Amino acid sequence: KWVELDRVDLKEAAAALASRLAAESPGDRGAVWHHTLALERLGDVRAQQGRGEESLRAYEQSLSLTRRVLSVDLEAPGARADLAAALGKIAGAYVALGRTAEAEAALREATALEEARAKAAPDDADAMRSLGVAYEREGDLAMSLARPAEALRRYEEGQRIGERLAARWPDR
Repeated sequence: KWVELDRVDLKEAAAALASRLAAESPGDRGAVWHHTLALERLGDVRAQQGRGEESLRAYEQSLSLTRRVLSVDLEAPGARADLAAALGKIAGAYVALGRTAEAEAALREATALEEARAKAAPDDADAMRSLGVAYEREGDLAMSLARPAEALRRYEEGQRIGERLAARWPDR
């Protein structure tokens, strides 16, 4: 047990240090970015501990910083993927807390980002795979809300992407 607590303390210390560095250099994208990652990791730890509200707060702070960093250039490499990943973390926290309407909104936004990413780079296997996963996550949520027709539609969209990926890149 003490090892687990030490890890939590380290995550909290890392988040506090990253926050201080970001505050001291608000124009330093790297410092702000490290802060977002530290908050995300802290959210992961809190979720693992069953501390859902604290997890959600850390994810929300991370998402807010991610939006701020990426507002300068959403077209930067990886920007949409990073924002979609942050929204996915938030959606998971909302689901764990029973806040399904908010989870749906976060997943819809994440899927829209992945759709834009895949449209901009149709030859990017990672972008296509991420879009397929986004559709599957929406399908999972729809199933949990007893909306099987919607879930099936999303699962089929994800499957079509998987089939295209397999046909185009059979060795991946």
